[in-house]
Amino acid sequence: MTASGKVGGLKRRGIGSGRKLYDRTTIKILVCIFIIVIYIFANHLLLLFHFIFSKCSQV
Repeated sequence: MTASGKVGGLKRRGIGSGRKLYDRTTIKILVCIFIIVIYIFANHLLLLFHFIFSKCSQV
């Protein structure tokens, strides 16, 4: 019981100490990845729709 409690306390303390800096950097990275993914996904969807519409208009 005491060992698991110590581990839990250490984990919590470790997360609490470097949280602000870590969160800022991770949020920036996540936002950048998110924007890139959306941008690529949007381009692929546009190409897909264009392809479908061109096929439909041909038929």
